[in-house]
Amino acid sequence: MKIKHHSYIFYILALAVILINCGTYIPKVRDFVPKDNRVLTDSQLLKPNTRGLPELFPLNTGEIEVDTSLLLNLEKDPSLKNTKVYVPVMSYLVRHPEKGDVLIDTGFDDSFSKSGHGNFGCMAKFFSFAKQKPGQDIANLLKSMNAKVTGVYFTHLHADHTTGVPALSKDIPYYAGKGSLSDSYADLFGVCMNHLDGINEIQEINFESAANVDLLGKVIDVWGDGSLWAIHTPGHSEGHISFLVNSKSGSTLLTGDASHTSYGFKNSIAPGKTQNKKKSEESLEKLIAFNKRNPQVKVIFGHDPENSYTPEKK
Repeated sequence: MKIKHHSYIFYILALAVILINCGTYIPKVRDFVPKDNRVLTDSQLLKPNTRGLPELFPLNTGEIEVDTSLLLNLEKDPSLKNTKVYVPVMSYLVRHPEKGDVLIDTGFDDSFSKSGHGNFGCMAKFFSFAKQKPGQDIANLLKSMNAKVTGVYFTHLHADHTTGVPALSKDIPYYAGKGSLSDSYADLFGVCMNHLDGINEIQEINFESAANVDLLGKVIDVWGDGSLWAIHTPGHSEGHISFLVNSKSGSTLLTGDASHTSYGFKNSIAPGKTQNKKKSEESLEKLIAFNKRNPQVKVIFGHDPENSYTPEKK
């Protein structure tokens, strides 16, 4: 009994040390406040005032295991079963003729091909919840495309969207919605990350003085040429942003985690994991309304890029 007691104390002390060392580096924050008092229409968002349109490349960097109750608010459909499922972890390369190679979210770095927890820290080191094929990481995918990243825009700063940052330069600008940084550290109890180490500053996009689109809400013309629009979609995270990309292949709405899956989008079921449930539902309905008015716009969902996810029924 004495040995077991000592072992118990040892594990408690080890856990305490781990938790004490779970401090996370927090970059400085600078408000990025574009001022645009225009009232716009959908058609103005979909007709960029530029000849040189960017190219859009969705990049699947691996998979992470989550509960159905995270992807979908099961209260909206009690017939759905709460199971565990692996879903893609995405990054998007926007190759602009003037702005260069810009990422939306960063995907996984190569640490996930070596362990099931990759570069998640603290308690996450005791678990296996991710999969990645060799060469599928963000650095290798960018190398294969000869991409030189000039900036990063985050849909939000939850850990599965920042895991690729360690593989990127820290001397490029990083942008996220206002409030995203403080919200990110409440993402998962007992899980920490040092993904943002070395980044001196996060520019937080403030939609307070942004243009407004009927039913869609606040939007920002990121580069001033209509090729990339940031859409204010809070709820899953306080500062969550969805993006509309007008590329050579057409217009694409990147929902981010405002809608994890095509199933949730088609059935008006917001994510189960939210910072603000009411705002999350409002943001989803805005995107659905926009898509109904503009069915020609392709929609790519946060963790369901192939529109293939179907939840299990009880």
